[in-house]
Amino acid sequence: MPDICYRWSLDNGMEFNVLKSAFHNCPLLDNSNSTLSLGYSLLPGVDSYTYLGFPHTFKCINWKEHLKAASLKAHKLLQSLSDYQYLWNPGVKLTIFRTFI
Repeated sequence: MPDICYRWSLDNGMEFNVLKSAFHNCPLLDNSNSTLSLGYSLLPGVDSYTYLGFPHTFKCINWKEHLKAASLKAHKLLQSLSDYQYLWNPGVKLTIFRTFI
């Protein structure tokens, strides 16, 4: 299948970014020695990958990891907001409060 995609991309003047490409390891199969190639480049095997901001494992979206990353991101945002809170007027503070509470 990767070779079909590679030939199609060449026929249509496109190029795959091999550095952003990989194949998903299947823990049910012994594919520790498996290799896939796209054109003349070998693709690495990965146990999880992020697609559209969601971490995917072999079975499904890893919701625990996604929620952990989202809560860390929100915590950092709120921390940075609190660092500069003394510079804002009360209207800005009320808008931020309504946004998050």
